[in-house]
Amino acid sequence: MVNIKNHLEYNPTTGLFIWIKKHKPNCVIGSKAGVVNTQGYITISFKGNQYLAHRLAYWYMNGMLPTHQIDHKNRIRTDNKWNNLRAVTNQINSQNSGLKSNNKTGYSGVHFRKDRKKYQVQIMYKNKRICIGHFKDLSDAVKARKDAEIRYGYPVL
Repeated sequence: MVNIKNHLEYNPTTGLFIWIKKHKPNCVIGSKAGVVNTQGYITISFKGNQYLAHRLAYWYMNGMLPTHQIDHKNRIRTDNKWNNLRAVTNQINSQNSGLKSNNKTGYSGVHFRKDRKKYQVQIMYKNKRICIGHFKDLSDAVKARKDAEIRYGYPVL
C-alpha cells in the first residue's frame, strides 16, 4: 500500500486526492482521484484494489489503517476533509446517523404514537433501546431527546 503514496497526494484541507503519477494509461496527472460508489462514499482504484477515500485519508495522516470505523462528522460521505473525519466505534458511528426514511416528525428518536396520542421518545445506548417517555407536545419530546443525547454521550452536532 505504501506504493500508492507515490501516485496520490492527499490534501487534508480540501479532502481531495490528486493523481501525481500515472498508474494506468488513461490516468491524468493533476486530476481528482476516485468516484462515488453506490453507498455514497468516494472509492479510489489502484492496481486492482478499491480503497475508501476516508480510510485512505486516515492512513495518510496517521501512517496506519484505522482499527475502527471512520465517521464523517457532518454526515456528508464525500467530505473527506481531515477535520471532518474521526476514528470511532460502531456505537458512536451509529449515533451520528441521519434520520430514518420513515421518520415523520423530523427528529431522530421521536415518533408519534396514535394509540396514546403522544410523542414517544427513545434512544439507543449500548445496543439497548431506552424509552425516555411520552409527551403531548412535540417541543417537549424534542427537548427530552436532546437532553437524553447529552446524558448518553451522543456527539454534539
